Parts: sequence; C-alpha cells; structure tokens
Amino acid sequence: MDEKQLFRCYQSKYGLSNWFNAEGQIAQSENEINWIYCGVNNDFNSELVKETIRNFFAEDEVYLCISSNMQKLIPKVL
Repeated sequence: MDEKQLFRCYQSKYGLSNWFNAEGQIAQSENEINWIYCGVNNDFNSELVKETIRNFFAEDEVYLCISSNMQKLIPKVL
C-alpha cells in the first residue's frame, strides 16, 4: 500500500473508532470521553505516551500517519 492509499484508509476508518469513558467502557456521548493530558513542551510526559502506545498496540511496529504524503512504519519501542 502506498502512502496516499494508507492515509485514505486511515481517514476512512477514523470515524469508526470507539472512545472510552473513565470506566474503560465505550463512551455514549462526547461528554463521557476520557481524555488524558500528556503535557506540552517542557511538561510533556513522554513516559505516559510510551506506556499508552505499548499497551494499546500489540504489534512491534505501527504506522504513523501525519498527512497524505507523510507516513512511516516505526518501531513501537521508542
């Protein structure tokens, strides 16, 4: 799959994603979505992000999709 096809596939599937509430169940409305603040600039919590990625993805490599011409297969271990 080339970069543009990969990005189009991502865009078509994004709307099918499920968001979770604080209890770990599928949220029934936007008000129930459990957001986690990861920080910005100096207070960015890279360990929280790394742990979330490790726990969420089973594969050793994941695709990072930034735009229709910027995707890359990257190792899950950061």
